Amino acid sequence: MKNQYFGDENDYRKYGLLRVLTNRGSLGTGICWMLTDSDGRNDGGRINYLTKPLKWQGYDPDLYDALVRIVGVDRCRDVARADDPAILEGMIFQSSQIGHNCCERQQYFQETMQRFK
Repeated sequence: MKNQYFGDENDYRKYGLLRVLTNRGSLGTGICWMLTDSDGRNDGGRINYLTKPLKWQGYDPDLYDALVRIVGVDRCRDVARADDPAILEGMIFQSSQIGHNCCERQQYFQETMQRFK
């Protein structure tokens, strides 16, 4: 995950699937984003779906409206915003950035497992 991708078309699909699989967060789900630094690429620009409510909104109106508000109106591209109740309610997140070396990654996963207990 990268903040630069937050709210793109693939996120809408991913968050929608998570919402269905977890019964909108009622199953006590932990989400480990494995967030990494932005890389400066232009990927993640697929947000035109936010201007096409007739095509996209019907799949999950609450999710769609939240992403329109956060990405389209507020211009915010931050994975931490996924904890908005209209996006992924009732879930526990590991949102810190994952390190690059083996020791940092090991610590990251230990913290994640502790958090999700």
